[in-house]
Amino acid sequence: MPPQMGGWLLLLAVLLTGSMMGSAATLPWALVPLVFSVAAIAVSVKILRQLKIAGVKGFIRTWTVILLVFSAMSAFLTVTAMAFRPIIGPYQDCMQNAVTLTGLNECQADYQKMLEKMAGAK
Repeated sequence: MPPQMGGWLLLLAVLLTGSMMGSAATLPWALVPLVFSVAAIAVSVKILRQLKIAGVKGFIRTWTVILLVFSAMSAFLTVTAMAFRPIIGPYQDCMQNAVTLTGLNECQADYQKMLEKMAGAK
């Protein structure tokens, strides 16, 4: 393995860690994992190119491919979560602000009504 690869692999690990840690964030921070995931995809491709040029095979190359797939899945799931944000967002906000069990039950009832309304709108 080329000596400069250690820095790129560390960067990839940091980007993926940031992507995982930021996945539970609320708006506007919910976009950060997407940025980290896209950057991790770019770094993974760069690492794979350098490994191919250096003729490295085996575990490190396989692991980089796995991390590339994980980065792509993370980006896809973040985009999917952002697409469903208008539907789930009000429910999450209500649940976060509810203080009592009655408040939680009202949030769930409102969410259920919204889903039924959406299903009936077809």
